[in-house]
This record gives sequence, structure tokens and C-alpha cells, in this order.
Amino acid sequence: MIQFMFILSIVIIFLILAIILRKYLPKWFVCDLMGWHSEVEIYGNDSMSCLGKCKKCGKRVMMDSQGNWF
Repeated sequence: MIQFMFILSIVIIFLILAIILRKYLPKWFVCDLMGWHSEVEIYGNDSMSCLGKCKKCGKRVMMDSQGNWF
């Protein structure tokens, strides 16, 4: 049980650091693996969602009503 808690705490610490430092992490981890597109250039708005392009990977992304890019 102690080993499981230790591994779980390491994973949680890694995820917290990844969220905090996602601007400096490589493209393959942030955009491809995790699906986080944080540096987005907005080029369209249809009053329901925003359209943009990720500056790191070049993928066209859309912002939903809660502010998440996908």
C-alpha cells in the first residue's frame, strides 16, 4: 500500500509540474500527447466559439464555451 501511495504521489507531482511548465515543454508532449494547445493565435469567432491555430504545432483548434482548446 505504501509503494502504491508513493507511485501515485510521484505521478501527481509530475502532472502538476507539467501543467505549470507546459509553456517550456516540448511540442510532442504538450500538443501531441496531452492535447494542450496553450499558445493559440485567434483568427475567427462565430459568437459561440473561437477558431485559432496553435503556435507550437500548427494545428487548427477551436475554443469551446468553457475556454478549453481542442
